Amino acid sequence: MGVIYFFIIITTLVFVHELGHFIFARIFGVQVLEFAIGIGPMIFGFRKGGVLYRFNIFPIGGYVRLAGEDPHGEENLPEDRLFYRKPPWQKIMISSAGPLFSILAGYLAFIFAVAVWGYSPVVVDRVEDGSPAFRAGIKRDDIILDVNGKRIFEISDFVEMVRKNDELRVGILRNGRRMELNVKPALIPAEVELVVEGKGEIPSGKLIGVNDLPLDTNGDEIYKVLSSLVDQKVSLKFENGEIEGVLRRVDFTPPRKAVGIYFRILSPVIQKSSEPFKSGDRVIKIGPWDVKDGVDLSRIFTLFSCDVDEGFILRLSGGKVYYSMVLETDRKYSVEVLRNGEKLVLDFDYKTLKRYLTKELLFSTGIDRMKPGLFRSLIVGVAMTNNFLGKMGRILGSLITGRTGLNNFVGPVGLVSVIGNVARYGVEPLVMLTAIITLNLGLINLFPLPALDGGRIAFAFVELVTRRRLNPQVENYIHMIGFILLMAFMVYVTYVDILRTVGR
Repeated sequence: MGVIYFFIIITTLVFVHELGHFIFARIFGVQVLEFAIGIGPMIFGFRKGGVLYRFNIFPIGGYVRLAGEDPHGEENLPEDRLFYRKPPWQKIMISSAGPLFSILAGYLAFIFAVAVWGYSPVVVDRVEDGSPAFRAGIKRDDIILDVNGKRIFEISDFVEMVRKNDELRVGILRNGRRMELNVKPALIPAEVELVVEGKGEIPSGKLIGVNDLPLDTNGDEIYKVLSSLVDQKVSLKFENGEIEGVLRRVDFTPPRKAVGIYFRILSPVIQKSSEPFKSGDRVIKIGPWDVKDGVDLSRIFTLFSCDVDEGFILRLSGGKVYYSMVLETDRKYSVEVLRNGEKLVLDFDYKTLKRYLTKELLFSTGIDRMKPGLFRSLIVGVAMTNNFLGKMGRILGSLITGRTGLNNFVGPVGLVSVIGNVARYGVEPLVMLTAIITLNLGLINLFPLPALDGGRIAFAFVELVTRRRLNPQVENYIHMIGFILLMAFMVYVTYVDILRTVGR
């Protein structure tokens, strides 16, 4: 189904994009030669008003062909019907109409989703004792509304505000009542998370040696040493205990400001019946681990999602173990649930429990959605779209500066997988993903690169400033070279997608 959804979504979004070019070309009197849905040879089509409306064999993408884009192609048309003969401001309007229609479609999709389904607020799941948030009076189930006047729609929004500010004025919703609390973030040391495949007892205290060599407890040094030993056998010596095994993963979090809040990502209440689980079951224990909230459940998920048969997850702060879990695959696991007030114990082997925890859609966030009225949906939908556009702009900026690599791009193959996975969760996530894709389509096409709409806008802007018409043949050659480079880039991205898909 992912492939079908992919073709439907991409074709629809490209149609909207090209419709923008089509409408503004007609407004300014440019002759539209073709309006195509899909690419490749034509399956069928019809001509109306001098325009060939065609449906092509490959239902991905589409295009609008304007008279005058190729300066040698339409000698029989009056000059005022040719694109390259139009004033530069009209060229800018025609070229920018496609991206703007794509972005407008993103706004409408966000507004529609908020109006129909509401939106999930950012909810506190746990507050660490003695933390800045604890001292400020923030409690479990509080909804974070805003920080220093900025609306919070995602957990990452809150994290960003903590990172940027030394003092926070946090607006929360508690039992239907708005409150504002002052929170002063604290600096916490670097953290390192290790996944070690092996057996043994869980250690404690500081990490003091690796492979019989003494080690400073500085988190940055720990990461530098261990990151060079991934997929190698290691011996890790702690103040209390020692473990041996194959180091499978090392993740590093640099020193940062934090307030001691864990946000709700999962709820321990089963949302989907799947024998022997029933919808409404409240999981209270998995194996040896108590499940007090979604934080505990998320940690267990992480453990069972590791690509190891047995081993440890250790999280070090300032070089000291503050959180650890051990996975044993040769044992039975009991899951305790509350069902209609009664405690039930369900027994599983490791593989079966892992399938339930990582493959089955058993759990939801457990967050009650906020459903504003129609007018409020418009305001919230616009704000959510603006928030996403800001993040997308920063990502594209980091791409230009080299802080983000090209391997982070997702091409057609990867997008099919993403759409297929999202579709499993229902219509609303699919609508939100569609909004994100069309916003990306609009923003990327505004880049001032040959073959993109932004490239034509850039040439028209130069003409507007210099008051000199550029040689249309030279411009056409530049766009042709840009198109070839763009296709080469798409081949590269598709290759990376395929490698990700086959797991290499």
